[in-house]
Amino acid sequence: MLTNADKTILKILPRLLPNAAHLLCVWHVNKNIGKRMKSFFRKKYKGPDNNSQRTNYIKSKWKEFLTEWWIIVKSATKIEYKANWAAFTKKFQRNYLKIVQYIAKE
Repeated sequence: MLTNADKTILKILPRLLPNAAHLLCVWHVNKNIGKRMKSFFRKKYKGPDNNSQRTNYIKSKWKEFLTEWWIIVKSATKIEYKANWAAFTKKFQRNYLKIVQYIAKE
């Protein structure tokens, strides 16, 4: 069953379709990730209060994040997913622990 992680659907899905596998819609996940992650990068910026420098920093970090994120999304197997998640976590948890925690929780 493919869902957008709606809490109501997630609550009743096991009762309605107990043997169904649950997958999240990539479009909805990416939309939510994008909305949340850019604010993390804005808050992390510690440079001069210069709009172009801040914008370049955020774009750079966002591009780096998306590259690594899509490696996870495109994982073809559970083993590959676990390896890709471990690499992502290792790369981002030191400087962006909140991002890793948010994604792991959601």
